[in-house]
Amino acid sequence: MLASYIRLRRGEFLKQPEGQDSHEILRLVDGIFAQVAAVSELHRMLTARASSPSSDIGAQLARICAAFRNGPACETVIDYSGEPDCILPVNHILPVSQIVSEVMTNALKYGHKAGCAGSIRIGCHRADGNHIIISVDDDGDGMLPDSSGGTKPQGIGVAMVAGLVRQINGTIEYKSSDRGLSFSLSLCAAERAMPALVPFVDQVDWVSS
Repeated sequence: MLASYIRLRRGEFLKQPEGQDSHEILRLVDGIFAQVAAVSELHRMLTARASSPSSDIGAQLARICAAFRNGPACETVIDYSGEPDCILPVNHILPVSQIVSEVMTNALKYGHKAGCAGSIRIGCHRADGNHIIISVDDDGDGMLPDSSGGTKPQGIGVAMVAGLVRQINGTIEYKSSDRGLSFSLSLCAAERAMPALVPFVDQVDWVSS
């Protein structure tokens, strides 16, 4: 899975115009670091709780935030706020970890023109008792509307996120304003969640609509 992710990022980088500065190269490496860290933290959790059918996604998100602070976060302030009992099936934890890591990586890369968002806020809470809402908000410049008037970002990372969301039967929403970009993921809690596919990158439909 990680090898596939790196190949995708390499292909994306090769399509960029020549003359990429060191900052852009650093962002590429940082994104790979973030994904490796997310998988590493999940592996530690699964090793400790091998027989558990479900797990607290909030604890995993807190670990991901810590990994970003120690790696690609630059001077960015990363705040995590989560409620207890945000429980997901254990086979949903990795797709969600990848989704959040990718969205955070994009926030660091595009949140400000300088490349590092001033702050990123990650939240996790239950809604209506049966759903979990995970949010990632930055304080950057937001996005300009596309040709259809929407504000959905484009690129390989966005296609990856969309594919992983389909695997866990979730829904996502992007909102852009002069206060920054907001991302939210809604999915069923463990009591009602549908089984996820094994989240290998090669299984995801990468063609962005």
